[in-house]
Amino acid sequence: MDGLELLKQDHDKVNALFRQFEQGGNSQEFEMLFMQLYDALVLHTVIEEQVLYPMLKLMPETASLARQAYNEHGQAKLTLTKIASLDNTSAEWGQMMTTLMREITQHVQEEEGTIFPKLRQLMSEAQLRDLGDQLQRAKDKGINSAVLNELSQSGATAMPPMQTMPTSGLKSATMMTDMDLPAVNTLQPTNPTL
Repeated sequence: MDGLELLKQDHDKVNALFRQFEQGGNSQEFEMLFMQLYDALVLHTVIEEQVLYPMLKLMPETASLARQAYNEHGQAKLTLTKIASLDNTSAEWGQMMTTLMREITQHVQEEEGTIFPKLRQLMSEAQLRDLGDQLQRAKDKGINSAVLNELSQSGATAMPPMQTMPTSGLKSATMMTDMDLPAVNTLQPTNPTL
């Protein structure tokens, strides 16, 4: 599968979860939805930061977009972490969910409106499929505590250490080690002059 289509499917899944939040519900429903959202966002963030963004940094045409995307991920992670620590019946929880939805929606619009079209110009169909294979392999392997703890030690833009994360959400993820992550150096632009 084309890597950009795979990422778009993730975006669509998160947007569907946001729509469910907007429909309202009780505390238990919100807890279940939040765990699904948390899992989806953590896994999506990790595969983008381990596969897509390093590739973007290698191309002069997309290096600044990669920096911006990393920053946006950092802000969304801080918001997600704060939400995880709040009571989902509080007004602050609802406000933070609204903030997260706005941050993620803006990030998705920038990826789908700027980054993805640029990559379609720079990469061949075969390279986009290779990107998809790498993203899917990373996704299939999931994430483990070593990856999460590495992210937490990288500064304010990282997810919290595993012990502060909702444990029920982590049980559904399969495991991946840093060495299992796909190589990104095989993806080079076909038209580096754009």
